[in-house]
Amino acid sequence: MGTKESLHTLVDALTDEEADQLLEFALMDLGPTEPLSEDDIASIRRGLEDARLGRTLTTEELLDRLSKR
Repeated sequence: MGTKESLHTLVDALTDEEADQLLEFALMDLGPTEPLSEDDIASIRRGLEDARLGRTLTTEELLDRLSKR
């Protein structure tokens, strides 16, 4: 599983509040770093939309799926 796929899986498991906090953190200015690409921002937005629509996994479901790979 690639990095972006792993992030999608993790974002899908977040509550709306957790997703909001993660996005806020991701957009923070942490010093000299590369800005998020349009693809990165679109990916975050897709993850937030998935969470809003309830397309999420519990931690147990996530761990179960990951253990089967």
